[in-house]
Amino acid sequence: MIRGLSHSIAQLFPYKVLHGMVRPRIVAPFYHTVSNLAPLHIASLYPVYTPEQFERHLEFLLKHFEPIVSTDVPLILSGKKKSKKPALFLSFDDGFKEIVTIVEPILSKRGIPATFFVSPNFVDNRDMLFRCKLSLIESRLSDFKDKSLLTEVLGNITGKRNIGANQIKNIIYGLGHNDSDSIDSIANAVGVNFTEYLKTEQPYLTLNQILTLSSKGYTIGAHSLTHPLFAELTFEQQISEVQQSVDWVQQNIPNQPKLFAFPFTSHGVDGRIFKHFIDSNEPKIDLMVGTSGYKPTHTNRFLHRIPMEISLVSAKSRLKSELFYYLAKALVGKHNDKLGYGTH
Repeated sequence: MIRGLSHSIAQLFPYKVLHGMVRPRIVAPFYHTVSNLAPLHIASLYPVYTPEQFERHLEFLLKHFEPIVSTDVPLILSGKKKSKKPALFLSFDDGFKEIVTIVEPILSKRGIPATFFVSPNFVDNRDMLFRCKLSLIESRLSDFKDKSLLTEVLGNITGKRNIGANQIKNIIYGLGHNDSDSIDSIANAVGVNFTEYLKTEQPYLTLNQILTLSSKGYTIGAHSLTHPLFAELTFEQQISEVQQSVDWVQQNIPNQPKLFAFPFTSHGVDGRIFKHFIDSNEPKIDLMVGTSGYKPTHTNRFLHRIPMEISLVSAKSRLKSELFYYLAKALVGKHNDKLGYGTH
């Protein structure tokens, strides 16, 4: 609600005014995919920009920012490297196939560098993010007339009876990373076959495609093994998800910096994670990134990125919203992120 109000107020200001007040050293917009039609495994999760809309985003961003590669980020944040314009660090999460079929040709045409964060367990379409599975299930619900079997399965999962039609989606989207058996049971009840979908649609990049992207100069980063919500994991599990996914990139993709993007959010991450991976004279990871919008931190090895797919708006509108929200937080002293230090 607060962000929504902030977005509305932000649109009353010229972009140059907000930009001048914040004077961002670097902005980091990120997307998941670009497509003329949202794939079923994404359609219920967030809006998807068309290629034409994405190109308009790039035109605005290039007008105000200078694209950089991931290895420049710590240098920009520390002040060791400067540019004529504020820096632009562009990235994509989850490693969907449209990166190769749509996104890369657009970026290559304009000479824009980008980083693609992938989850090893999904590469080569071996498995699928649990929320993508939920989106597939929802896509089936509208055509699924006999819901008796479905409500029976949901009843067994929740322990409730007499589940109404208006409760079905809430129950389904209440499932998480650790509810794979329940998600599979629901899929079976509505006739969704995840294995077949992965085989026929191949929503994710293959290792060969990732290697091709790397050979063209694009950077590949780690996005955890299984894309869980880190706040729900133990400290040991968080360490494992980071380390194993970074190791996979290092072992499979030549000449890559050690990069990690937190899935969903870095909010709730055990503060010891940052001390373990990036707070030392010899950091284990070159750069970690989050998703909290424009929000500076105390370290040059962590960068919050701006989620661009909250709603289908222009890049100008989206950045105005983020810069104004930052200014509003500055009034109450909440404009910097301590990265959960002191938490266990």
